[in-house]
Amino acid sequence: MNRFVLSRDYAYISAANDNEECPMTQDHEARIEQLEIDLAHANRTIEDLNSVAVAHGNQIDRLTQLLAKMTDQMEELAEQVLPAHSIDKPPHY
Repeated sequence: MNRFVLSRDYAYISAANDNEECPMTQDHEARIEQLEIDLAHANRTIEDLNSVAVAHGNQIDRLTQLLAKMTDQMEELAEQVLPAHSIDKPPHY
């Protein structure tokens, strides 16, 4: 039985039996192996990027807390240094 075999670069018809190994098998195995290698590298990159994103999130949380604390300290210092500003009604009320 004739089989139509597609490859990335070309196509051909093989007159091989179903029991015979297709000439493209080695090429397919090599391509699958390369895809597995690429997938492993992609997974490693994703894990690395995830750990960096988590570290950045933690750092942002710490910096946000520090900024809030420093803002409170600056407001306290401003109240101590500047005379108290009371809100009075204007004289025409």
